[in-house]
Amino acid sequence: MPLPAQETVETLENALAAAERIGWPVVLKPASGGKGRGVWVGLSDPMELRQAWQSQEQSGEGRQLLQQNLTGADHRLLVVMGKLLAVAQRQPATLISDGLLPLHRQIAVLNADPERGVGYERLKNRVPVDGRLDLILGEQGFTLASVPRVS
Repeated sequence: MPLPAQETVETLENALAAAERIGWPVVLKPASGGKGRGVWVGLSDPMELRQAWQSQEQSGEGRQLLQQNLTGADHRLLVVMGKLLAVAQRQPATLISDGLLPLHRQIAVLNADPERGVGYERLKNRVPVDGRLDLILGEQGFTLASVPRVS
């Protein structure tokens, strides 16, 4: 099983230097914590890493892990006392525009699905409407008020 190269960093300057050593793209996440909170994946250049770092600072996160970005399926394994009890393949939320409603309304409909919850309370997670989503949409030329055309 491939493991990513990683370094613990405490300043943006250390993170930028580590990214150059490890190679882009990278992942930035809190050194403590879990369950995917505060994880930024696929940061491909210094500007994206700066944005992620600033977001982490605003949320009060201290030391960070900077990791090599590995591609492929994301699996969670539950091992108790050396025995594998469960495996789940994680899949990111997707939304195909209906061409009628603004994205914030379409996301609200998606999040209303009873199979969606917070953390691990449901089979699927709700899509968080936050600064990270704004960045992702902006990279695609959209905002939460956009109504993407249907192809």
